[in-house]
Amino acid sequence: MRTAPDNIISISLGAILSRAVVGASAFIPVVVTCFVIVLNALIVRPLCGNSAGFARLMEGDKILLYSDSKFIDARLKRTQLSKEDIMQGVRKSALTEGLGHIDKVYIERNGGITAIKKARRACHDLNQFLVFATLLAKCKSVNISKLCIYRDLFDIPEVAF
Repeated sequence: MRTAPDNIISISLGAILSRAVVGASAFIPVVVTCFVIVLNALIVRPLCGNSAGFARLMEGDKILLYSDSKFIDARLKRTQLSKEDIMQGVRKSALTEGLGHIDKVYIERNGGITAIKKARRACHDLNQFLVFATLLAKCKSVNISKLCIYRDLFDIPEVAF
């Protein structure tokens, strides 16, 4: 996938090489300039891959755009994104129409929008778990110690027992 720096380099190389084609600049300096640009790109890309600090300097960091059921307007202005742009990214990455199940939305370093869904609990209320536990206890092979394993699966506090 081509990134923004790849596009910038491609356009720059085309513009510089066009000067040599039309005779506006000498051929050798234009070719040397293009060689330096390509060599620079080939050196910078591995450095970004090997050093998190250098990558952050060159590419930036992810930006939180939506949290606690609210858009962060200052960051929307900074990134020049509208709420509809965010919703498009949410529909694409989280496969949902609304923000009801979304915890956070980020714009990533590559420009993509990532939506983080809210954590779902397997059991939403204590009564549902207790009905489940009662049904299990009626089985001859299940005892209370095994129910503690199920309690952990349902993320129910110990005081329920």
